Amino acid sequence: MTSNRIAYTGFVAFVSVLLTLVVVNMVQRSPDSQPADEDGDKGGNGETVYRLDQVAEHDSASSCWKVIDGVVYDLTGYLPSHPTEEETFTRWCGKEATSAWQDKGNGRPHSPRAAARLESYRIGVIEGG
Repeated sequence: MTSNRIAYTGFVAFVSVLLTLVVVNMVQRSPDSQPADEDGDKGGNGETVYRLDQVAEHDSASSCWKVIDGVVYDLTGYLPSHPTEEETFTRWCGKEATSAWQDKGNGRPHSPRAAARLESYRIGVIEGG
């Protein structure tokens, strides 16, 4: 009976640690926890509003912002995980990239899984978009 209790306690501790790590990861990737660009303005809904010229300043692998469907994403941290060559990814840095998002080649859009991941990189919206 004692060994069962020890095993159960170990299992509960393991699950608790695992859930804590998941929650911490979610909080760190939350758009609210990302610092806003100092040049961005807060819009009426509390989101930072950027101009296209501000996004254009982030046009490299070391700072890669993209506009997709009127939303600004800082994808710098995702670049190393992207399954294509770096050039394929960075050619749209600092630009309006909706067309590239909707057609990644041969008329194929990005997957729902990719769309869900994209949201964690949201930093604001584009002015007038």
